[in-house]
Amino acid sequence: MTFPVFLATKATVNPNSTSFLSFLFFLLSLASSVN
Repeated sequence: MTFPVFLATKATVNPNSTSFLSFLFFLLSLASSVN
């Protein structure tokens, strides 16, 4: 979970064209950890 969290934080600090993809990846990882 550390890597997705890092991506989400990086996307929040420096929004760009890949921030949305990073956020989606974070949500997918979070959903995977729940199941």
